[in-house]
Amino acid sequence: MANQLHPAMLAALNEQEVFERELGLALRNPDGAEAIFRGVSPAVYRSRDALRVRRLYEIASESPVLKENLRVKSTLSHYRLMLGMDEDIVELAGRTERAVDDPVPRVTLALAMLNLGDRVRALGELEQMKPDIDVTSLGVS
Repeated sequence: MANQLHPAMLAALNEQEVFERELGLALRNPDGAEAIFRGVSPAVYRSRDALRVRRLYEIASESPVLKENLRVKSTLSHYRLMLGMDEDIVELAGRTERAVDDPVPRVTLALAMLNLGDRVRALGELEQMKPDIDVTSLGVS
């Protein structure tokens, strides 16, 4: 595992170019890409740099192993939206339909709607995330 976290150490040393190259190579490994991504992500998030986090997700989305991961795609879109970049709202809506139990695509879609000034639809999307509670399964308190 120490070998897998080597890119995270490079990121901490501000060796961004080396970090990106090594991470790109590491995320091509079908046996370890997800574990490497999970290991490196916290180090990048700790930088509190939205551009670096966006770049992390760009590299992950180019990985043959992670490129179809809806959470990776949605998080990349989320950071792009936060940085004032455009996203295809139809694609974002499609992700919410494919990942109904994952809140990340829905929150990202709501953010896109807010960016377009459509607060009502954004709120509607977020309200769809309310958990369904079967009141008959609740005990008497």
